[in-house]
Amino acid sequence: MKMGRQWLLLVMVLLIACPILAAEKKSEKKAAKKGPPKCPAEQRIEQWTTGLSLTDEQKAKLAPVKKEFGPKLAELMKQRQAIYTPEQIAAMAEARKAAAKEGKKGRDLYQAANAAVTPNDEQAAKLAEVRKEIGKLEKDLRAAMMDVLTPEQKAEIKTAAKKPAN
Repeated sequence: MKMGRQWLLLVMVLLIACPILAAEKKSEKKAAKKGPPKCPAEQRIEQWTTGLSLTDEQKAKLAPVKKEFGPKLAELMKQRQAIYTPEQIAAMAEARKAAAKEGKKGRDLYQAANAAVTPNDEQAAKLAEVRKEIGKLEKDLRAAMMDVLTPEQKAEIKTAAKKPAN
């Protein structure tokens, strides 16, 4: 009788512990897979050069460009984020999650998040100013990147930019 209770207790403990351990492993894998966020300049360059075969020399030349523009873009993005209230940020995060579940990506995801909030006049003015600065910096980043590319690669990027997004 005692032996039966011990076995029953052991089985119950295992039934409770196994799902918990599995969930922990899954969350550890997710955390390890995600890694640190990329710098904004690196993200932009990857986005613009998708489909191009960059040489090791070109990658080496782009490294200082990323280092130069990354912190500047990150600072401007922090400034843009600081314009919103915590409630607006939460609403944007929820809208972004919902849009991602719908399969939206890239610009559509960004637009869905921004559509979730209506900035007041002061916020709108600050956002316009920061967006203008981001646009100027991205233009400079793109020019610096284009200086590294071959004429064929530049033509390929221009052709890809003219194609409508899916």
